[in-house]
Order: sequence, then structure tokens, then C-alpha cells
Amino acid sequence: VMKGQSKPESGEEVTAEEQIEQIGFGRFQMIAVVAFVCFIVADGMELVVTNITWSVLPRDEWGASDYARGVLVSVSFFGFVLGALIGGFTGDVYGRLPLLYAHSIIFIPTSVVSALSQSLLQLVVTRFIVGVSMGLVLPTAVSMISEFTPQAYRGRAVILLPGIAYTLGQVLVLLLGIGLISTYGYHCLDCQWWRWMLLAGIVPDLTGIVLVYLYIPESPRFLLYQGKLDKVAEVLKEMSEINGTSEKLVNGGRCKALGDGEELVDLWKSTQELCAEPLVRTVPLAVLTWCFLSVTLFTQVFMWPIYVETLGFDHVTQYWLMTLVALVEIPGVILLLLLVDARESAGKESAGKESASSQPQLFLGRRMLTFYLAAASVCALLLHLFLRMQGPIGKIIGNVLLRLFSVLPYEMMYLYVAERVPTSHRNISLSLGNASTKLIAGILPLALLPLKEVNESAPFVLALVCAFSGAVLVWVSPEVQSVLTDSAPQVVSETYKLRLSEKNPLLAKQQ
Repeated sequence: VMKGQSKPESGEEVTAEEQIEQIGFGRFQMIAVVAFVCFIVADGMELVVTNITWSVLPRDEWGASDYARGVLVSVSFFGFVLGALIGGFTGDVYGRLPLLYAHSIIFIPTSVVSALSQSLLQLVVTRFIVGVSMGLVLPTAVSMISEFTPQAYRGRAVILLPGIAYTLGQVLVLLLGIGLISTYGYHCLDCQWWRWMLLAGIVPDLTGIVLVYLYIPESPRFLLYQGKLDKVAEVLKEMSEINGTSEKLVNGGRCKALGDGEELVDLWKSTQELCAEPLVRTVPLAVLTWCFLSVTLFTQVFMWPIYVETLGFDHVTQYWLMTLVALVEIPGVILLLLLVDARESAGKESAGKESASSQPQLFLGRRMLTFYLAAASVCALLLHLFLRMQGPIGKIIGNVLLRLFSVLPYEMMYLYVAERVPTSHRNISLSLGNASTKLIAGILPLALLPLKEVNESAPFVLALVCAFSGAVLVWVSPEVQSVLTDSAPQVVSETYKLRLSEKNPLLAKQQ
């Protein structure tokens, strides 16, 4: 039982949130985090692999122009958009777990076919399908880990997935590239080692799906709003047994049912609620904010390998530089993990007042933490534009700082959206956000290359405008509570409570 919480009495109606708090954070959640990290490690590999292997592809044999580089990099992101949109709606209506299996069924064989490509067209088509499979898994993994985890650990569990996993995926594929270049050379005759880099994502993905098959059930909160109370109890018992906390479950894991009109969500009802208050305002605002914040990150991710190629270093050194910039995300993620669930001491709480979960209040709310991180990314862009004029060393330092501060507000949006929307629409909301940012990532290479021809700093000026706009949108967004809601009617109630206590004057006018 979490500090500051008491175990509900046997016989009284208990919510799913309270049951998960009793189960606590333990072996089950750790296995879930490892499984989902494996999926997203593969996604992190896909984020960079086609860009960093472009120079060694048989471009002359395939008749590939320089513009085709942007197309090849973009097509995976376009596939992600389609996969996320499909997975978003189906995950909220038919379940999260089937999407994880669908992802691996598509990803693993398509990666093999992609690595065996004999033409640019074949490579483009297979990378698009790989992108579709990645769109199914990332929003689903974030939804599931947020629904499995007690609130005191939820922020860290969610941030770990895109934070550590993306970085680890990029570093692993770059280290593999360094090893292959050292063994075969960069301009070897009839080079084929790039094919192994396209295959690399299969290993973590296969590990993830095996762990899911052995240990991970359907989300109990999804089952709850589908009205499957017996199945909810079974899943909660399974989680508690793995954690060794079976004795802490109340009423054998049975949960309080949702109210009339809150459960048995179908596709039509889900769409109707998404287009009604409060989700019709909440979700588009979050998606738009996420899109603006993504421009800085994806600009750096795409432009950095291109700039490295112009610095005059040998290819192994270029890969080491790209690895260094990817690794710099880790200190930032560690800082974020320390801040995201930090809570005030009990003595600082108002006398006689408790949070909805009897937990001390967060030291920094999700909105304000995201705002400070977004403001830091604006400052990092300004510094990057200055350092770019100081030569190669300035470019390297500028990119290190830019990667460090651009990734953090982007990752915070996963947590903000997961806690802002109800279980009935969590998967589609995360999918819409991810799909929109990946659409941005797909369009950016096609737009940034012409901008670079006009002026080398122009792509980062565009990123600066978007980062500032994203920070403003975060400032005017509502705060979230750390107790997850399960249906749209619950969000209406909680939104009203939040507005009554909201300190932001711009939001007070919306009452």
C-alpha cells in the first residue's frame, strides 16, 4: 500500500484505481516496462536507420537522386501515421493487447523483406509497412503502462518508454553501424552491411512480444469500461500474484462498475464522445501543442546526420558523433524522471485537505513542468543558432544542447495526454498525437532540404518559431490530475473541479 493510503474495507465498493494502488509497483510492472521498452527500442532504430545508411545504399544502381533521401526517411513516418490512426480507434474499442501481436506479425517479416530489397521502390514500400506496424505499438504501450501502474510511479513509467527506449534504439543501431564499418569498410565493393542494420530491430521486437505472451494481460481499465468485471478481477489477481501482493486485493479484485452510459463503448459511441465536450477541445489542443513541440526534435534528428557529413570527419567518427548526441538525451531523461513524480512533503499540504488519491501534491504539475521544458527548448534553439556560427565545434555543442532540451517537452506530452483523457479514449488520443507528430516528421525532411539550400540556419529558425508557439499553447492548456479517469462523463466532472482551482487566469475565463 502506498504511503499515505489506507486499505479499503472488505465489502465496500472499490475502484480500479484503488485496486491498482493496493497491488503496488513491483515485478509485474517491471516486466511490462521491459517488454514495452523492447518494442520502442525497435522504433528508435527505425527513426534513424534509413537516414544514416543512405550514403552506402546502391544509389547509382537504383537510380536514386538526393531528393529520394527525404522520401525514404519520410515514408516510415507516413506509415506510422496510418498505423496509429488504425490502432487508436481499434485499441479503445477492441482492446490494447491484440495490437501488440498485430504489430509484431507485421513488423518482423516486413523487416526481413526490407533488408532484402533489390530496388528503391521495394525499400520505400517495405519501410512504409514497417512504419504502419510501429504506429500500432507505441501509443498502445504508453496507454497500457499508464493503466497498469500506480499513480506514484506512473509518470516515471510512462517517461521511460519514449525517453530511454528511443535513445537506446538510436545508440544500438549506431554502434552496430560502427562495428560494420570497422569490419567491412564504408566504401566496400558491393557493400551489403546496411542490410544487417535494417534487420537489427527484429531482436528487441521479438524479445518484447515473447514477454507479452508470457506475462502481459489485457488492460484491466479497458476491460472495466467494457463492463467485463469478472475479467477485470482475473487480470488484477494475475498482476497481484506476480507482484506478491495478493493479500492486499480487496474483494478478490472485484471493482466498482462504471455508471450508466459510461461503459460498453463501441466505435460509433467512441467517435461521438470524441467530438463532444470536453474532449472536442481537450484533444485537439493537446495534439496541436504536441505537433509544435515535435518540430524542434525532428529538425535536429534529421538535420544532424546531414551536417555531420559536412564536418570533414571520417565515417566512423561521424557515427560516434551521432551516438554522442543521441546519448546526451539520457541525463535529461534522468532529470525528468527525478522531477516528474516528485511530491511535496506532507507538511506543505493544507491542513485537513487531501488530494483525490490521499497522495501529497506533485511538486510541479504536468502542465507547468512541460511549460518549463518547452521554454528551455526555445532557449536551446537560440543558443544553437549562435553556436552554429562558431565553426565545427560550435555546431557539435549546439546540437548536443538542442537534442537535450528538445526531446524533454516532447516526451512529457505522452504523460500529459495519458492522464488528461479517459481510458475510453486514451489510445485514440495518444495515437492522434503520435500520428500528427510523425506526420510532421514525415513532411519535415521534404521541407527542410529546400530550406537548407536557401540558408543553413533556416531550418532551425522554423523550429524556433514552432517551439515558441508550443510553449505558449502549453501555458494556456489545463492542468491534469494524477488519478486516471475511465470515461468521458468522469472527465466532465473532473474538468469542472480543476477549473474551480485553476490558477491560470486564461483558463478561468473558460468556466
